[in-house]
Amino acid sequence: MQEELDAIDAVAHAVDRITKRGRFAEFKLQNGIVLNLRPIPPLLIQAVNQEFHTPDPPKVYMEDKGRDEPNPNDPAYLKELERLAEAQDLAVESLTLAVGTSVKFVPEGMFKPEDDGWIEQIKFANKLVGIEMQIDEDDPTKRFLYWLRFYAMESASDIALVRGLPTILAGIREGEIEEVLDSFRRLPERGTDPVSEAEAGGENGNRATRRRRRNGAGV
Repeated sequence: MQEELDAIDAVAHAVDRITKRGRFAEFKLQNGIVLNLRPIPPLLIQAVNQEFHTPDPPKVYMEDKGRDEPNPNDPAYLKELERLAEAQDLAVESLTLAVGTSVKFVPEGMFKPEDDGWIEQIKFANKLVGIEMQIDEDDPTKRFLYWLRFYAMESASDIALVRGLPTILAGIREGEIEEVLDSFRRLPERGTDPVSEAEAGGENGNRATRRRRRNGAGV
C-alpha cells in the first residue's frame, strides 16, 4: 500500500515538469530529456484496436443436452485471451508513444535515439541477465520506441504520464488542460487512478466518450 501511495505522489510531482503549449505539451523527464506530447487521433487508436479480434471459445459436448456448447472457461482459451489482450495493449501503447511523442531536447551526457551508446548499454544489461533483445536499429520509429521504453523513461511517474497524456489530450479542449494537470497534482490527496480521474474532469460533455475511448484503447 505504501509503495502505491509513493508512486501516486511521484506522478503528482512529475506534473510540475509539464509545460503547456496550447493543446500540446512538453514534458521534462527526470533525467532532463524533454519530450513533445501531442494528441492521438481517436480514429487511429480505433483502427489499431479493430485489428484484434476475439476468437470464439472452443466447444465441448454436453451429454445432458446432447449437443456441443461453447466453453468460455477453457484454460487454453483463457490463456489465449490474455495473450491477445497483452498484444493489443502493447500495440496501442506503441502507437501512443510513436505518434504522441517526439524528442525536443536531450541534455549533455545522455544519448539521443540516433546514437548507439544506449543500445550498447541495453545489450550489456541483457547479457548480465541472459536475455537477447532484438532491437531494430534501421527502422527510425522502432528505434525511437526502444530508446524511449528502455533508456529515456527511467521512473514509473515518467512512464505513467508519457503513456496517458497523449490520449487524454485528444479528448479535451485547450482550456481544460489545466484541469487535467490539477487532477494529476491532487493524486496524493485522492489516491486514485490518474487517467480515469483526469478524463472525468472535463466539462465539454464528452466524459462518456473519453471513458469508452480509454477502455477501448487499453491505455
